[in-house]
Amino acid sequence: MSYYGTVEAANTYFGTRLFTQDWDDSSDEDKLKSLYMSTRMVDSLNFAGSKAVEGQELEFPRGTDTEVPDNIIKATYEIALKLLGGETRESILSKVGVTSNSWGTVKQTY
Repeated sequence: MSYYGTVEAANTYFGTRLFTQDWDDSSDEDKLKSLYMSTRMVDSLNFAGSKAVEGQELEFPRGTDTEVPDNIIKATYEIALKLLGGETRESILSKVGVTSNSWGTVKQTY
C-alpha cells in the first residue's frame, strides 16, 4: 500500500496545529488506515496532466515532477484527521466541491 506522507511526518505536521486530538489519540494502525483512505480520496479527484511515470500506483507525482507536492501531502493529512474524527468520505468530498462519484457502473450524486 502506498500513501502520501507518513505517520511520522503527519505527527510532526499536527504537532504545529491546534484541534488535532482525533489524530493524537489514535493508534499508529488507525493513523495508517486513515492515511491510506485519505490518499485514495485525493487520488479520486480529477487532476490535470498525467502521472510522472507510466504505471505508477498513485496519481502523484505528475508530469515532470519527481516529488509529491507538499500541498497534496498536507491535504492528505487534513483529510486523515477528518476521517479519524468520524466524518464520512461523502461529507469530506462534498466540502471540496465534488458533487458526484462513480465506481464502475455505480454513480453517487450529492
